[in-house]
Amino acid sequence: MDSSIKTRENYWRRYSKRLGLFLRKSRARLWSIDDHCGYQIADPHMNVVLYGGKV
Repeated sequence: MDSSIKTRENYWRRYSKRLGLFLRKSRARLWSIDDHCGYQIADPHMNVVLYGGKV
């Protein structure tokens, strides 16, 4: 994995944790151009995805 991508991913993980959320990789059944390398910011208390996109 490219170090700049990993750095950016770690930044967003720490930032979302400070807000009481978490960042996780999107679960994809079929790896297509739309969902490859996708991430989700989710609320653990309500179990909902607040934002999904590519990092």
